Amino acid sequence: MTVSLFGHFWRLRTGRGLAIAWSARHALFVMSAKEPARHALYARLEDVLGPEHADTLMTHLPQHQSDQVATKSDIAMIRSDMADFKTEVRADIKEIRTDIKDLRDIVRDQQKFYVGTVVGSMTALTAIFSLVVGMLR
Repeated sequence: MTVSLFGHFWRLRTGRGLAIAWSARHALFVMSAKEPARHALYARLEDVLGPEHADTLMTHLPQHQSDQVATKSDIAMIRSDMADFKTEVRADIKEIRTDIKDLRDIVRDQQKFYVGTVVGSMTALTAIFSLVVGMLR
């Protein structure tokens, strides 16, 4: 079978779901079973509509295989996975908030201890300084 694609003539050999195309001027390439049908459609559209309109129409047709389209069950599965992920993330955030609260309590206790220590030390130093000054007079 010979197909004209973009001004080049390609020989197609089909079998086992693949088509192998080659020409005298271009390298060999392998395409899926649906590609020869797309090329044949393009050739017919080129004859009927002209190359510019055929190009425009072919760019708007989906190029993916039908097995690559997401089904409702695929979307439902993804939603379920996302809901599970959301639950896990919320549990992780709750745990992190608890850890932050615990750290805040520890810092507050240490701050109280250090403030008490500094105030006590300052009071003791002031008393000692007052005694030394009183003895020197």
